Amino acid sequence: MSETNVRDVVLYSRVRLARNFAEIPFPAAMRGEDGANAQFRAADALAHVPQGRQYSLQRIHDLPDTRRRVLEEKHLISRELLSSGEYAAVLLRSDEDVCIMLNEEDHLRIHALLPGQAIEEAAALAFEVDDAIGSVVSYAFDSELGFLTSCLTNTGTGMRVTALLHLPALTRAGALGAMAEEVGKLSHSLRPLYSEDGAAIGELYLLGNQRSLGRSERELLDSIEAIVGQVVDRERSAREILLMEDPLSMEDQLMRSLGALRYARRLSEAEWMRRWSDVRLAIQAGMLSMPLHALDALLNLAKPAHLEQGAGRELSPLERDEARAALVRGALGA
Repeated sequence: MSETNVRDVVLYSRVRLARNFAEIPFPAAMRGEDGANAQFRAADALAHVPQGRQYSLQRIHDLPDTRRRVLEEKHLISRELLSSGEYAAVLLRSDEDVCIMLNEEDHLRIHALLPGQAIEEAAALAFEVDDAIGSVVSYAFDSELGFLTSCLTNTGTGMRVTALLHLPALTRAGALGAMAEEVGKLSHSLRPLYSEDGAAIGELYLLGNQRSLGRSERELLDSIEAIVGQVVDRERSAREILLMEDPLSMEDQLMRSLGALRYARRLSEAEWMRRWSDVRLAIQAGMLSMPLHALDALLNLAKPAHLEQGAGRELSPLERDEARAALVRGALGA
């Protein structure tokens, strides 16, 4: 299967497992050294993960502000973790395919994130880490309810499965509202990754389950796989219609965005995302020869903290816009 077929709609797949240690109060009730004990237990247990990948323990409040924001921009940590107290930390695998947030809402939030439509593969990674830790520690678990978590919606499997989707054709056809309602009836959600004035910036959406109680891991994975497949099929059909109705007008619109990105000297984040969506659609339509993964990599690199990390200093808003434009010009060959 070609890269376009794999990644034309699904940018990444993520599986997250919420876990708590049996003998330590949940994060909201931790006192004294409870948080440090949770950090130690998780790091020590990871010594049992099959060799080949190393994990680094990064304590959130020891990290520079830019580094914290970079981790958030990569979706490796949540905004909530940044304000979760002195024992908030992340265990990050060297390839960043797996990370474990420590002492956020739960003691452990095990994340596996892979590019493309790779839900099964991400689940296998998350379960591998979960099994390694669970083999040497006791999780908070109830024989009837399953894994116990701070939030009731996570109780049961403790699993959340998410796919990031690029849906430009369905967005422009005005079909997302009805689709979100349809998905909601199946106990899943479809929402914009970023929004401005109610619109999805970059036409990017997160599709995932809303609860895990009462369903097995297998049922959840099969359900999200089926729904993602249906949305992908609808988006591809909508793209065919969009590109056939007035092909010259559509090509003109998409290639104008390419020209703007190639020659802009200042580029706001919102404009960048809108133009990025057009160029991505142009690649998928065969109007432009460029690997999708190369364009997708720019999503993070063009974010504020990544730009400041590259510059080695804090940037003003105008400086960020200038740095973003220079980065994109270089990547697109202008």
